[in-house]
Amino acid sequence: MSLDAVLASPDLDWLTTEREKVAYVAAQTAPAPENHEETMDGGSSKRAGMFSTTFPIGIDPSGRAVLLYLATVPWADEFRLFLQGHAACLKVAPCWTLRLVFPRPLDRLYATYQTVIHEELETPLHAATINELRWYFTHRQTAIRDQTNELTRSLLDRAASVFGAPRFTLLYRRWQKHGDAAFEGVSSPVIAEALATGMGRVECLVLSHTYRHLSPFADLVRSAPQAVEKGEQEGEQGSARPQPPPSTPSQESPTISEQLTRDWYRLIGRS
Repeated sequence: MSLDAVLASPDLDWLTTEREKVAYVAAQTAPAPENHEETMDGGSSKRAGMFSTTFPIGIDPSGRAVLLYLATVPWADEFRLFLQGHAACLKVAPCWTLRLVFPRPLDRLYATYQTVIHEELETPLHAATINELRWYFTHRQTAIRDQTNELTRSLLDRAASVFGAPRFTLLYRRWQKHGDAAFEGVSSPVIAEALATGMGRVECLVLSHTYRHLSPFADLVRSAPQAVEKGEQEGEQGSARPQPPPSTPSQESPTISEQLTRDWYRLIGRS
């Protein structure tokens, strides 16, 4: 599926490794040619692990960056993590396109993905909100290890009710991994302004082929929502995540995520 999505745009120069993606972002933020190497070194250390996904970034002849995202599961948590992780890239790219690629019948989830785009890209967080999140994340992590006083626990409970939405839950998991670098891009109005002016665009590509005949959703079932948290703790989604050894159907029953996805495909296949 990823190959089909890439072949749909043969004119793009694809950045496929994390090193290439980090270098691209660093190049866009370099203040002057004489400081280019220094800026790239600082950016590389700061953003190490921030682009650890298997989805490439294409650069077209005009310099527009095309961020490819292939929808593979019937939920949007991994897409939200993708947007949070690539906010720094969208912030500095002179012009960009976010290309959502759907195999059928996952294209029916396009409205769900649009909601995530509105929350993550069109609604930047204010500086005051970032400060509150930083306090909440820090004290939440401390409370897990140590005992906190009653006042702090009360404030944490109140903050948990305010920041209980998926956007903040997944941002916390990214912050645990990357520190304050996780906030880069999510508070800037630059991305929302780019979408408003057309410098940033969102496209949808529905693959013409069907992939149900492939081995039981080998690509479609890579992680359930509960596995996203594990991915954050072990280094995000992507090829770096350790994979369990394959098991034969006769020895092991399907996992919960496999069963949910199979039931979902069976249900929409009847409609």
